[in-house]
Amino acid sequence: MNEVSLVVSAVVLYFVFKWLLGGDESDGRSTANAGVGRHRVSADMVQMVRSMFPHIPEASIRADLQRTGSVEMTCDNILRNGQLPPPINAPAANPAGPAAAATASRPTGRAAPGTARPGTTAASSSSSSRDVAQESLVKRYNLAGKLDEPLPEQPTYTWESDAAKRQDQLRRRKERMILQARK
Repeated sequence: MNEVSLVVSAVVLYFVFKWLLGGDESDGRSTANAGVGRHRVSADMVQMVRSMFPHIPEASIRADLQRTGSVEMTCDNILRNGQLPPPINAPAANPAGPAAAATASRPTGRAAPGTARPGTTAASSSSSSRDVAQESLVKRYNLAGKLDEPLPEQPTYTWESDAAKRQDQLRRRKERMILQARK
């Protein structure tokens, strides 16, 4: 009788210690990871990040927001890494190919006034936005003639009362920054 009680108590102690020290590793991991990293993501959160970083795919933004639960942390991840990792459960590639998917997820950009007409297709608007994006700032601001000239001295900027003067001052500042970046 004494031997039976010793064996039973040893088995009970074994299971008690196993339970106290964490139990089976795979069970502990599966229960711990089941709810970790999944936060509710609203469309507003995705839109806020998307408005700041239009080149990041929406699926990646949504996946990172689900992991972090914070727009600020997602923005920090983008700024730190330059991009977000693709979502783990990413759908298979489009039959049209990855180039078509990249073009479809690319933002339309800011079109020149009067160029956006109702009834234009998404393909034509995305190709026109690509042309605008590839145009250099030197061409856009007609600064090709000023590239060879020495950089003008930086003037002191004051607040002008006239809106036209302020706009002209802003245009000159933009031109100076573009020329300074090219030198």
